[in-house]
Amino acid sequence: MASPDYVGPTAVRVAVLPARVVYLIADGSETGFRRAVQEACTRWGGMTEPIVPVKPGGGFEPWFGQVTSLARVDAAVNVDAPSEDASGAAAELGMDLISLADIDNFGLSSFSVHPSVTGPAHQEGYIPYTIPPEGAALWEVVGAGDLTAEHLETMPIGSLEVGRRPTSDQIARAQLNGSTLIERTCTQFGENWASGGPAHGPALVWVTEPGSFWDCVYFWNLRVLRPLRLANVPMLIIPPGVVQAWLNFPNQFARVLERPDEFAPDVVLRSDSTSVPEAVLDETASLLELERYTENPRIGHRWPAPMRRAPFTYLVNLDPRSWLTFERSYGQLTDVDVQLFRGKTAVRFSSPVTFRGEGKALVRISGAALEGLPRRGAVANLIQPESVWRDNALQLNSLAVNDYYFELHIPELPEVTNALLGEATTRHQLSVKGKPGMAWLDRTDISPLLEPRVFSAIRELTTPRIRRLTRELQKLRSEGAVDEDIAQIAARWGGRMERSYKSVEQLEYVPKEIGARVLERLCDIGWAERGLRLICGLCGLHSFVPLQDTSKRAICPGCGSFGEYEKSSTLTVYYRLNSYLDLLSDQGVLPHLITIATLKSTGRSSHFLPGIDAWFSDGTQGEADVFGVRDGQILSGEVKTSASEFTHEQIVHDVDLSSRFGADLHIMAATDAISEERQEDARRECETRGLGLIVLQQEDLLPGG
Repeated sequence: MASPDYVGPTAVRVAVLPARVVYLIADGSETGFRRAVQEACTRWGGMTEPIVPVKPGGGFEPWFGQVTSLARVDAAVNVDAPSEDASGAAAELGMDLISLADIDNFGLSSFSVHPSVTGPAHQEGYIPYTIPPEGAALWEVVGAGDLTAEHLETMPIGSLEVGRRPTSDQIARAQLNGSTLIERTCTQFGENWASGGPAHGPALVWVTEPGSFWDCVYFWNLRVLRPLRLANVPMLIIPPGVVQAWLNFPNQFARVLERPDEFAPDVVLRSDSTSVPEAVLDETASLLELERYTENPRIGHRWPAPMRRAPFTYLVNLDPRSWLTFERSYGQLTDVDVQLFRGKTAVRFSSPVTFRGEGKALVRISGAALEGLPRRGAVANLIQPESVWRDNALQLNSLAVNDYYFELHIPELPEVTNALLGEATTRHQLSVKGKPGMAWLDRTDISPLLEPRVFSAIRELTTPRIRRLTRELQKLRSEGAVDEDIAQIAARWGGRMERSYKSVEQLEYVPKEIGARVLERLCDIGWAERGLRLICGLCGLHSFVPLQDTSKRAICPGCGSFGEYEKSSTLTVYYRLNSYLDLLSDQGVLPHLITIATLKSTGRSSHFLPGIDAWFSDGTQGEADVFGVRDGQILSGEVKTSASEFTHEQIVHDVDLSSRFGADLHIMAATDAISEERQEDARRECETRGLGLIVLQQEDLLPGG
């Protein structure tokens, strides 16, 4: 027998990847730069870790901030920047700051492994991975990577074979064939999703004076964004005036350029150093046996695309950022079939990354089971304590192992909604309107509220009660009513306990031609009942008798004497609401429910509360008419029967409350028309607080009247 908690089969997608960092170095510090490169060479994915020079005061070039964002790194590491400057830069980047000494021991940065753990110890043919000799020129360190003497001494024998190459052409050739140590850090690592790119594009040859700090920094950070899996964009850093001494290098370079014909030119030569003018770039291109491209540059897609062949073309000083600045996420993927339960769901899979040693890694889980959940900390904690949302997936900190097993709790939306309120408030509860509204929502399909004239019919059948009596008396008083007017109201209301009922002919706001159909619809769904009107000749009481109770002789429910059912040429059928709907309508809950029905109708997965009271940590209190979740977003807002109640002050208060709740979207709803002026007020307030806005008015909530 199946478990009552069993939901069914589903599939999740899992990505395994390292945590990655941005290195903060003092402005212009070559020592810090070299040390950052050396550290990156000891980390899985280190080639994709930016290095950012920090200016006095904590600032940095905007481009480096963009690189850091696009690279999707997880933490900032201070290499040698002054501590206050590093703290300011990390805060600007929105990241935790870690010292270089703690990079492998504490915090998110420690969830990585040494490159030797993720791949073979050496290349085919037992060729060691290339690094330059000690004290090499800066361009060689950036091009191939480097290690400290301590790193080399402590590396276990056989874990990763590294060789120092003494000549510059060996460094250049290793960049072409992918045998550098820095390239090796990206084994079993690459982007798995991208937007706005990438595309196959021109190869980048960065020409720099051997020790140019800024040239090397710019090249390093451009290479951080190089596509690893979804496109092919070769990158190379070399000094000027040496290619002619590198035997057969142009031919080796040409083989790298044999790629699909989807772009032009084949190569861009670039330098940001004033010491390498355009004439030197042209000379380097000539030495590489390239021809100048004379048309407009292009990048696109063709299928099928022939291979580009020599002679290959080039241009100088094009900005390569245009084909590198695309959104991406990283990680090696695998798909896993899962049996979903309401309690604990087991997720077991073999790692898509083969690990050959110990370490830690990040695991990101996504899939249909997690869709529709807001990406908030409280929700992640429901699924797995200490997990977080990252790149639209649930991220778990884990050991680097070849077989994984997790137990996750996939919450349902009511639990999610409660957790979100718990995160935003110190206390919360359903409001006076929210309690009866929620009781009805829990057991009723409210979508018929959106059908033409249903709301109008309900309003007409609603029994007037004390609040409406109070409003009518107040209105009469303000209009200078006399005793006779008040007596008429009292006669109509006095002692009235029975629910209202009407015939089709008595409806004022539902067209007669559809009145019967609308009222019968209410009966079909159990929201109303049919009956006859009994008129007692003795006590004069008019009573509603449900149709199923009319098979016997008419008896007055008041005095018990025999009476008659009202008739003209035929019996007249009357309708009245069920008692609970009648109460909800009288208490003004239906506009909340219609708003919820409208919001639910435009989403795939949602849960709403029709009114909450909340208390916040600063001692303030607030009430929202609607709060809930739809398709992963948090919605909160105010519902009015009359749009005239939306004053500027009211709107400011409402939007502020939605912001306090952590909402993504603020709701402004009314069952009549909301003026453009008030809608603009709401738009401005929402924009100030970073909220989206949903305006729902009569044409949205009651399109059929």
